[in-house]
Amino acid sequence: MVVFAVGLLSLGAVLITATSAATEAQKAQNNTHSDQAFYTAESNMQEATLQYLNDNTYEGSIIPDLNTTTNVDIDVDDEDSHWPLVFIRGLADKTITNRKVLHVIDLFPAGSTFNYPAYSGADISLTSGSVTINDGGGIFANGDIDKHQNSVIDGGAYAGGTINTTENIGGTTATGVEPIPFPNIDYSSPTSPYQLNGLHFPNANAARTYLLGNPINAIVVVDDNSDLNLSGINTNLTGSLVVNGDLTISGGTYTASPNTYAALVVGGNLTISGGTQVNGLIYVKGSCDISTTGLGSIYGTILCQNGITLGGNTTMPN
Repeated sequence: MVVFAVGLLSLGAVLITATSAATEAQKAQNNTHSDQAFYTAESNMQEATLQYLNDNTYEGSIIPDLNTTTNVDIDVDDEDSHWPLVFIRGLADKTITNRKVLHVIDLFPAGSTFNYPAYSGADISLTSGSVTINDGGGIFANGDIDKHQNSVIDGGAYAGGTINTTENIGGTTATGVEPIPFPNIDYSSPTSPYQLNGLHFPNANAARTYLLGNPINAIVVVDDNSDLNLSGINTNLTGSLVVNGDLTISGGTYTASPNTYAALVVGGNLTISGGTQVNGLIYVKGSCDISTTGLGSIYGTILCQNGITLGGNTTMPN
């Protein structure tokens, strides 16, 4: 009886060992199949990404089954509904496993600059405690953010460099973020809407004379690189103002119309002071120094390549 019992125990141990070994072998095989499906799907995604970057009409192609996988496929999704993002997926199955690998291409990475009321390709400095940015989008600088502790930012603050204080910042703060490239708005080529639909002036003096007096509805374009000073003339412009040189404004109202245009386009540096009110996008390839007083305010977005300084009681309302 003892021998028989020991025999049964030994047989049971052998069966358990064999079952365990078979289970582990199956797990190992499943893991291998999973890895093969994953690496095949990843390879498909990489190939499709390369093909799309070389030819943006690419929609996928017939590809061989690698690693004895099945249902190998490529999906290129570039529908207008989610422009500028293109979703490229590599897919592969093997036995009971299937894998999908996704790569997202942003066709217009600079487009995210429009998400912020103030974006700078360099630094942003808020020099006065009376500066208020009420729009919840916050500010973004590829460089540093130097902020007066009493100035108010309703949203977040994001810097490629450092942020000197988090006082009175209502949203998230982040430093060392990946820079966002400055967007290129075509305003100078002969086929751009600004040039085609603009009212052209040979120099800044001619444009200044035109902008005196009654309210004006026009896209005003200064053709040469001369600097335009509109201080003290209380301009009331609806449309757009395009200046290749520097632009200085003190007082007046500038409203983008239609809203597909920027209110101000400046190839040089922009200086705004006094009770100036801007309704619409401000696009500047140089630096921006904005220090309004009284009822002066910016209802729109500031995109400035070489740094933004906001002082006085400058307000960016919702």
